Amino acid sequence: MLYGYLLNGLAAGGGYALVGVGLSFTIGTARVFNFAYGTMYMIATLLVAFFAGSALGQGYLLACLIMIAIMAVLAFVFARIAVLPVINVSESAVMISTLAISLLLANLAQLVFGSQAQFIEGSFAKQVLHLGDALISTQAIIALVAAPIATLALVMFMRRTSTGLQIRATAQNPALAEATGVNTNTTFTIAVVIGIVLAALAGALYGPTSTVDAFSGDAILLKAFTVAALAGMGRLWGAVIVGVGMGVAESLFSGYASPAFASAFIYALLIVTLLFFPKGVFKGE
Repeated sequence: MLYGYLLNGLAAGGGYALVGVGLSFTIGTARVFNFAYGTMYMIATLLVAFFAGSALGQGYLLACLIMIAIMAVLAFVFARIAVLPVINVSESAVMISTLAISLLLANLAQLVFGSQAQFIEGSFAKQVLHLGDALISTQAIIALVAAPIATLALVMFMRRTSTGLQIRATAQNPALAEATGVNTNTTFTIAVVIGIVLAALAGALYGPTSTVDAFSGDAILLKAFTVAALAGMGRLWGAVIVGVGMGVAESLFSGYASPAFASAFIYALLIVTLLFFPKGVFKGE
């Protein structure tokens, strides 16, 4: 029984890690709390369900590629409309702006895709691996493996490319970065786009493990924020560890107690952590 709970926790933890890394990156580099982050995840899952569904039948993998391209364009437009015009006004202005866009997109998604729950066809969610007496879907394993791979790629991008170094310089001191010739509007835009694309990737890989609908974004935003806050904003590897750990903790508490108790424990842990470690429990990148 314990073995099964651990596997289920790892399965969920891969998805939590992916969404946590994306939000942590956005806050750590662009200094932006994107209230539309969960909505972007939701839109990504619905797009995959739409393109992979019986209506178009593009297949799961092709549907994921089409979705990523659409989400990258949407993220760019979002950054230019909702973030850049108010980023130098105040943090609250950015939060209000992203919240407004989030509500708009959520209502549009409901109009376009409907309010009924949908399942992503053609994914690997129905392919189950037998590990001892426990079962785990291939899709969950993919999400779990993708989290550290995506994080490693992002860390290498930030450390080894000129664009990544410019994003880091902007995050540390925007005025000084701009004085040295860095286009801070561009770096802010790229940071926001990368965060949203990571949310979309999480939607493509973790979304098939459950049904998706136009209201699923809020729960994902809360999970992503919990992971980012516990790890520390901008602590990418910390977000991976916390995400996986949170998935395991939820599974264990849900199995031995109740799902409600599991959620209560996680959020109580978040409150205690913020009291004693307001910058998160991890140091460095």
